[in-house]
Amino acid sequence: TLTVPNVLLQLELADNAIAGVVCQRPRLARPPYGSLTREGYEAVEAAGYQVVNWNFDTFDWQHAAANPGEIVRLVDAATNASFP
Repeated sequence: TLTVPNVLLQLELADNAIAGVVCQRPRLARPPYGSLTREGYEAVEAAGYQVVNWNFDTFDWQHAAANPGEIVRLVDAATNASFP
């Protein structure tokens, strides 16, 4: 879990990168690995973001894939198996 200053730095870096491409700043933030301390959560919200997280774990992190498309295939397969 990142420290609060590191969380805010990561948000700023991501904001700048995203705004440079789509000319809008995001207002949603998903913490890495879904993990954020209470202080980090409060700092993210105080910075004007809404914290979002997933509600379904595909366990794609368990599979090392050299091909980025493989991760997409794994997520699709897990989603389709759980939500036919």
